[in-house]
Amino acid sequence: MVLGLFQVPAEALANVKQALGTPVAHSVYTKMRMADRKSATPLYLYNGGQDFWVPALGTRNLYDEQCGYGAPAVYRQVPGEHFAAELTGVGDAFDWVDARLRGEPAPSEC
Repeated sequence: MVLGLFQVPAEALANVKQALGTPVAHSVYTKMRMADRKSATPLYLYNGGQDFWVPALGTRNLYDEQCGYGAPAVYRQVPGEHFAAELTGVGDAFDWVDARLRGEPAPSEC
């Protein structure tokens, strides 16, 4: 598998084959997953539609779960894979954070 813009083989970024399928990766995912609790802060979630590191479905599921708990949340899917999406989505994410820091209430699109 090759990483988008930089054309770097995914294997070059890990010292084990299929790193995302290892017990360590599963443990991290399990501990970081928020399916059993409501976020204590409003959420702005975005990711690339072609991201294989953080698949869009997982981010969308987190959004749906948190909406179900009543957390204020916004979800955006932007074009690109992981690195390109970082560039295409970060401007709106920064604007959202800036609005919270100015004291504007967090919107919810749930």
